[in-house]
Amino acid sequence: MHFYRIERPGREILLVDLPGYGWARVSKAERAGWKSLVENYLGARKRLRGAILLQDVRRDWGEDEVLLGAWLAERGVPVLLVLTKADKLGAAERRRRVGSLTAAARVPADRCIVTSSLKGEGIEALWSAIDGLS
Repeated sequence: MHFYRIERPGREILLVDLPGYGWARVSKAERAGWKSLVENYLGARKRLRGAILLQDVRRDWGEDEVLLGAWLAERGVPVLLVLTKADKLGAAERRRRVGSLTAAARVPADRCIVTSSLKGEGIEALWSAIDGLS
């Protein structure tokens, strides 16, 4: 778990990087431990404004992500789905993947932000969405 204090106009926000699932090659026991860590940490946050789920646009939405999304929804935690590495796909494939992942995540289209760190795409929209959570 990593903590980042970020200065924004007129306020400070705390971003917490929790373990993800993705392509991590870990045991089922370690993965279960991550699930417990994430749920315990998020469940204890009274000032939690939202969750940002990072997802490689080329990777399918998995069972772990479905369960986390449902858990957050049950608690009324707003979710921003940030699709990364958009520069790795052509325009048609990208549109298809964005639509598919947004539907699988059950996130409204206005809560899905497509980014490319390589090209700087979507970064302004992401900050705007983060600022809108509080």
